[in-house]
Amino acid sequence: MSVTTKMVTQMLNDDNLQQQTKLEDYLAVAVEARPVSMLLVPADFPDAEGIKGRIDHGFRARYYHGRSHEGITAFLDTIRYGAMRAFMNPLKYKASLLREAFEDNVFSHSNYKSHRRWAKRLGLETYETQVRPSLDEMYLASDPGKIGEIAAFQQRREEIRREVVQQRRQQGDMQFVLLPEEQSSEYLSGLGNLLGYPQCCIDAYIDDVEGGIDSALRASNQLSELKDSQQEGENAPVEAYFASTFFPCTPACEQARTTGRQIASRLAEVDERLQDHANRAFRANMDFVRKYPQIRRQRREQVMSKYLGGMGDDRGISPDGG
Repeated sequence: MSVTTKMVTQMLNDDNLQQQTKLEDYLAVAVEARPVSMLLVPADFPDAEGIKGRIDHGFRARYYHGRSHEGITAFLDTIRYGAMRAFMNPLKYKASLLREAFEDNVFSHSNYKSHRRWAKRLGLETYETQVRPSLDEMYLASDPGKIGEIAAFQQRREEIRREVVQQRRQQGDMQFVLLPEEQSSEYLSGLGNLLGYPQCCIDAYIDDVEGGIDSALRASNQLSELKDSQQEGENAPVEAYFASTFFPCTPACEQARTTGRQIASRLAEVDERLQDHANRAFRANMDFVRKYPQIRRQRREQVMSKYLGGMGDDRGISPDGG
């Protein structure tokens, strides 16, 4: 399906999608400047915090009160959740309640419906998979054949996850890792190739993981060095930051910059306004990387404040099992 100016205008005015998502994940794939994109549901939604709050509330209503509805249906909830609690593994029981709360509060939300609707309007194929009970990944592709590749990749992902966990157990490392597959170079390389990232940047990211280095912090330090060398301002390599989840091996990476230029050029062919929108999105991605140390520090302070503030609450159980 061709992307029209009218469609672009309607999408740019849709508040149910973030601006980065419209450009990087939908339009860039629709014009075939990227093979596949991936976004997190609901983390990448405009109302992500509100949705997370409602998921948490729904989980707690089920866990503490044994119901998710009011009236006569609440009685049936009590019976069902009581049986689940009695016969299920405690962690699986909590995960099941959390997934129910996720589905109740995500799939009916206008943000989610709009993301699905725009994929259909742009002729994009979708593949959605559960990563955690409260988090999904949504993949978008213009080529239907890519969906088969994504499905095969997800199947291999599960195998890699089990292999990594088994390897860690054999090494005596019993520390819990939320997404163990992200320790695998095979998984990281496969995901990077699916998303159209340059191989040199994929290799740099894998080196970071194997060396215990925070890639975002490494990329931030590289930008600080670039600023110190007076290579910033109008000549800043913003096009190297063509995706918000992508960290180029270096700010001057020519393959990353070529990909960014191609995205901006293809978008401009559809609607000349998109050239400027793309450049602003690239700069926003670069600015996030530059400010990452401060952002990370603020997030840690918020987590600690929330944790310390909840220590006096003996019902301070978290949906994810903390």
